[in-house]
Amino acid sequence: MINYIDIFVLKTVCRMLKDWRERGGRVFKMSVNVSRVTLIAEDTIKNSVAICKKYGIDPCLIDVEITESFGLLEKELLVDLIKRMHEAGFSISMDDFGTSFSNLELLSQVHFDTVKFDKSLTDSIVDNPKTQILFKAAVSMCREFGDTLTLAEGIENEEQLKVLQKLGCQLGQGYYFARPLPEDEFWERYVKK
Repeated sequence: MINYIDIFVLKTVCRMLKDWRERGGRVFKMSVNVSRVTLIAEDTIKNSVAICKKYGIDPCLIDVEITESFGLLEKELLVDLIKRMHEAGFSISMDDFGTSFSNLELLSQVHFDTVKFDKSLTDSIVDNPKTQILFKAAVSMCREFGDTLTLAEGIENEEQLKVLQKLGCQLGQGYYFARPLPEDEFWERYVKK
């Protein structure tokens, strides 16, 4: 069933982007999580491109988030899949960075447009000096790649935000900024010009 859910989410995101564009709203990149099952399914990339085309959405507006557990796939297969997703125009993010031992090896093999640091790191960022050292080093490493953005997940207060900014993190998400919103409220708050 996960494959059907992933495709449903992609279609929903593309429909929303098309609707926002037609209503004169802002159109911006949206993230879509993709399961390992969907990613390795035959014709996933072809079908994803077809969905974007059906709704008139440039694949560059879709950021495909994969968790670092994808590192458990055969390395050559994963590298090839991500390369082909990039060639099709999608951007790729590594989600939940910091929750597995495969991180660094996977980062050395694959280009990610964004590395999203797991909420577990954000939770302890204010009071744990070791977390700060690890986070700062990882952010520095991503900057050395030249074009990999860093994003902290799970920011819940201003204190966390300030520490993350001080450590060089470029982007953030979490309840500090907004809780999940119904589509119409999201339109009013962020999309409507």
